[in-house]
Amino acid sequence: MPVELAERYFVEGADEVTFLNITGFRDFPLNDTPMLDVLQASSENVFVPLTVGGGIKEFTDTNGKYYSALEVASEYF
Repeated sequence: MPVELAERYFVEGADEVTFLNITGFRDFPLNDTPMLDVLQASSENVFVPLTVGGGIKEFTDTNGKYYSALEVASEYF
């Protein structure tokens, strides 16, 4: 549904589409496959900036590996 709505907004003249991900970044933001899939699918037919909001921040995984907020964000853009 988010992909179809993004396409509709684009067709109706939106100059940007923003996705708000309020829960997906909680556990492991670099493994948030549903949001990455939505962005990938939307980018195929929506030709305005796509943005994601909702808690991109630094993260340490269960193995103790640290990821800066920039590293997390770079996976999405």
